Amino acid sequence: MSLKPNARKFDLLPEDTHHAICVAVYDVGTHMESYENNPPKPKQKLWITWELPEVRCKIQRDGQEVDMPRVYSQEYTNSRHVKASFMIDLVSWKAIAPNDSPRKLLGKNCLLGIVHVKKRDHNGNVIATYQNKSAILPLTNKYEVLQPENPLVLYEIESGENFPDGMPEFIREKARKSLEFQGKHQADDNQLPCDDKGDYDGSEPTPDDDGPADIPWE
Repeated sequence: MSLKPNARKFDLLPEDTHHAICVAVYDVGTHMESYENNPPKPKQKLWITWELPEVRCKIQRDGQEVDMPRVYSQEYTNSRHVKASFMIDLVSWKAIAPNDSPRKLLGKNCLLGIVHVKKRDHNGNVIATYQNKSAILPLTNKYEVLQPENPLVLYEIESGENFPDGMPEFIREKARKSLEFQGKHQADDNQLPCDDKGDYDGSEPTPDDDGPADIPWE
């Protein structure tokens, strides 16, 4: 996903290792994607959102200005292949067992690394700067486990247009483009969901190098 710098509502998150809490897991359905030079195949996609309690912003909610944590969102393929981005992060995070349902990530604390990546033109001039996730790690002993300030909400692709309040429009559009919305794929009854409150940061997700081993939601 590309994002124009002037489309951002907030400044980039600081480059740092941040205390973060998972507040949203969105099941956006099945999408046809190709890996390297292989033919396209169905991939089950999800978005995960974390709130960063130590990075604050002012937003309007119910007609009032409130102080809330900033959030960061990342797209994954729900794959447990050893080279998949999701699997790598699950193993590093140690919040749940690698084969557990992603729904169990909700409310889990972690350390989330954020880096800034510069996009340059053919002359080497910087034309845009994006924020990317660099790593996810478990909390160290110096951190207290915190409760989220935002509600925890799940979205399942079977819910169709019944999107939860606060679900970013770009994630809704991703769901609408799924094979499930097009009636070309039967969703697994056990497929997972998610939620998100707060404002999307406009984060630029890193490429998801997943390989072939997709598994269903559990």
